Amino acid sequence: MRFCILCLCFALASCQIEIFEKPYVVSELYHLPCTVTTNTKEECEAKGCYYDDSENVPECYQKNIDECTEGTHNCDLHAFCVDLPYSFVCLCKAGFKGNGQSCIDIDECLHPLLNPCEPSAVCVNELGGYSCVE
Repeated sequence: MRFCILCLCFALASCQIEIFEKPYVVSELYHLPCTVTTNTKEECEAKGCYYDDSENVPECYQKNIDECTEGTHNCDLHAFCVDLPYSFVCLCKAGFKGNGQSCIDIDECLHPLLNPCEPSAVCVNELGGYSCVE
């Protein structure tokens, strides 16, 4: 199952991540060639590449490494890792801001537009969110 991620950003650079199922993914349309001399399946696989003979002209491509699944990414604990063709991107989770490699908590209590607490309640900042205490 493949997914496409849409990031809807709000005030203070916080993002809400939504995931939608799609019938295709960009990495299936984008390949980096491997450098080979004979373009044979044996040479291609010996270099750790993917051999594709489904078209009229066989080609040798680099395999995409999923850094997110393998755990070789450098995303913050409070970030999503999103695999891209031959790369990855880190996106801070809702309630956090930053570049994805470093995410810090947003204090929603400092900004009335970020918390819907009643006027009689006290806003208490929590990691990645807040609570309203009567």
